[in-house]
Amino acid sequence: MYINKKKICHIENLKLIRLKLSFHSFGNVSIRINENQFTIKPSGVDLYKSGYKKYPIIDINNKNKIQNNLKPSVDTEIHRQIYLSDKKIKSIAHSHCIYATSFSQASLNIPILGTTHADYFSDKILITKKLSKTEVNKNYEHNIGKSIIQCIKKNKKNFNNTRAILLNNHGPFTWGYEYEEAVKNMEILEYISLLAFKTLTLNKRPKIHKFLIDKHFNRKHGKKSYYGQ
Repeated sequence: MYINKKKICHIENLKLIRLKLSFHSFGNVSIRINENQFTIKPSGVDLYKSGYKKYPIIDINNKNKIQNNLKPSVDTEIHRQIYLSDKKIKSIAHSHCIYATSFSQASLNIPILGTTHADYFSDKILITKKLSKTEVNKNYEHNIGKSIIQCIKKNKKNFNNTRAILLNNHGPFTWGYEYEEAVKNMEILEYISLLAFKTLTLNKRPKIHKFLIDKHFNRKHGKKSYYGQ
């Protein structure tokens, strides 16, 4: 079972590169193994030369307990905080894709401007607060994870109805309730980020009615959904 989940994790990390959502050794994907463990891309490895059998296994309840001999991604603690927050999440992705990261670096959320965005997300893509100097210098990754959780709670959302967030000055995180969903959500996020960027260059104050947003989101994700394209 562990080997299969590690293989899935390796494939999803490669997919980030193939979809041009990441480059070099930037970005990472993790996959939940069971209620108490997940596996994640090793730190700084060449994915095309490394196998998946030595991917590290992380204890969700104990950040210091790691199995296997490859060093886990530097962002492991952020992933762990998200898995702790929702036991149903099966996959998490982080990347430095160009357009979503541009919004992160500009300290802007991604506004919902059209029906393409509304087909996947019912609201703007949230951005976390800026971390203080103390938060950066001490327990940095842990504090990033906390900032994600705080941002979602502050905006009265949850991980199930959000599934994407921007780290201020940094880049996006996405997650999913299936093993391939996190990377798929990252691909969708990058596409709507591109659309938002181009829309805002044409019209600095575009508007979309809430009833149109609700229609597009609910016809695909609502209780009476009927959209199957």
